[in-house]
Amino acid sequence: MTVEEILRGEAKNVEFKEMLPRNSEKYTKTVVAYANTQGGRLLFGVADGTREIVGIEEAVLFQTMDRIANAVSDACEPQIVPEIEPYTIEGKTMALPICRCRSSNGNV
Repeated sequence: MTVEEILRGEAKNVEFKEMLPRNSEKYTKTVVAYANTQGGRLLFGVADGTREIVGIEEAVLFQTMDRIANAVSDACEPQIVPEIEPYTIEGKTMALPICRCRSSNGNV
């Protein structure tokens, strides 16, 4: 994902979260929707209103990525596990779950 793509804003298959919400349901529903359709990208570390790249503190980045993976895995039946990668733009690192995967039967 590029700065230009972020500046274009959210779309049908792109959503931004400034930080990881306490209530995982606020993003697991999005992941399930992406997994059941053509996929999508949910980028943590970007303010959705302003599209400002705020990043995730390096000290908690991998813990945040684990929390995302666990929440998605625990919330879905059949289980899905998104690919989650750290992604750096302009010196700020974000968590980028890429939901290309579908469950073995095609639906979650």
